[in-house]
Amino acid sequence: MRAVQNPEMNLGQVAIEDIQFDARCRDDIPAVLKGIQYIYCNLELRKRIFDLLEGAILAGANSSDDGEGEGRKGVNPDRGRPGMELWNILVLGLLEQGINCDFDRLHDLTANH
Repeated sequence: MRAVQNPEMNLGQVAIEDIQFDARCRDDIPAVLKGIQYIYCNLELRKRIFDLLEGAILAGANSSDDGEGEGRKGVNPDRGRPGMELWNILVLGLLEQGINCDFDRLHDLTANH
């Protein structure tokens, strides 16, 4: 099963609810990040979103990607290698859609900024 988010913070890491954004910045990324921060701070909303996201990921794992009807039926979410945390999937997906970027820009943002 995918973890929603690792509850332990790393040394030097700032809590998401404590991050401050420049209110005068006109770039599109801080606006999207403020929305993501709101989702994180609203526990009820966050739980509903992660329930939907986990259901969509498991449904995708049980469907066929090759078009031949040979999907991975009976996928057990408690087995196998742990994947990316649901929080990371949500942030990357919202950021990609929010700033309307392609994979190369998203990869650069995550790897270098």
